[in-house]
Order: sequence, then structure tokens, then C-alpha cells
Amino acid sequence: DGVAHRIAQQDVETLTVADFLRKSGRSSFDVILIDTEGYDEVILRALLEHRLLPKVLSFEFIFFDPNDLHWLLKELESLGYEIARTGQDIVAIRQDGF
Repeated sequence: DGVAHRIAQQDVETLTVADFLRKSGRSSFDVILIDTEGYDEVILRALLEHRLLPKVLSFEFIFFDPNDLHWLLKELESLGYEIARTGQDIVAIRQDGF
């Protein structure tokens, strides 16, 4: 295997979005870009649950179940986002955000 020797396991600190906002002193984001190799949906659901709605949201959709992706896109549209697909990513822009 040509890449196995380059892969290392490393513990990293994790925070919930709410904890990050609290620690940073912010109440919202303008742009969120998510590329977490399969965990994008978990993060997006947390953002929606807490109504943390950035002006621009970008995420990779290739790991989504098609039904879950359909639900998410409809939810984002209902919240005022315009959706564009670009390769493996979706970019959602909140129409009242600018």
C-alpha cells in the first residue's frame, strides 16, 4: 500500500457549534464550508436544529443517502436558500443574507 505509511491517527479537540460560538463570542456565521468525509450531514442537521443559518453554506453531498439529501435540500429551500451543485459539493446561499 503506497499511502498507508502516510496515515496517522491523531486525537483532536472537538466542539459543538453552540460551544464554538459561545467560546468565540460570536452569535452567527457568514460562511460555513463543511468537508468532513461523511460527517457533513451530522453537522448540517446540528446547524438546522439550532437554527444557525449562515449566509453561505457549502458541503459535500456524495456520502448522503439520496432521501436524506432530498429532505435537506427542501429544508434549506424552505429557509430561503438558493441551491447550486458544483461537482461533489452543494453551495446554498441565503437570499436574505446579502
